[in-house]
Amino acid sequence: MGTPTVFLRTAGCNLRCTWCDTPHALEFRQGRKMETDEIIEKIESFQCGHLVITGGEPMIQQKGLLEILKKLRGVYVEIETNGGFASTMDRYVQQYNCSPKLKGSGNKSYDLKILPNAKTWYKFVIDTEKDLEETLEYIARYDLPHRRVRLMPEGETEKK
Repeated sequence: MGTPTVFLRTAGCNLRCTWCDTPHALEFRQGRKMETDEIIEKIESFQCGHLVITGGEPMIQQKGLLEILKKLRGVYVEIETNGGFASTMDRYVQQYNCSPKLKGSGNKSYDLKILPNAKTWYKFVIDTEKDLEETLEYIARYDLPHRRVRLMPEGETEKK
């Protein structure tokens, strides 16, 4: 918060959360195909040293993202992910914002592939007591460091 940031939104997601806030990014066809150099030029045009790659689920497109990240210089890179895919981009990523999707999201459970390290923060969306219980199970199962876990209330309106 408070840091000038460029967002790169990828299209396509392997999950279908009932409360998804970006349904326009769920399908690959919903995005606009861009060439690597075009994306880099656009990112660099903002003259900003902070890039957040989000989606959909950006880890689905690691091959293309890797091409971009190899060419960017002096940019702090964060990736927002559901944690269901291991990263091949560690060398170029400074921070992972991993938000495992709980059963309350309408998705089936899956194994977490973005495991605890100095680059990773975890965010869990909480709506019910069951969500909190499942979050505690995730923390125990994967030995997530408490100081790197954030809880976010699920809300769709001002009142909820």
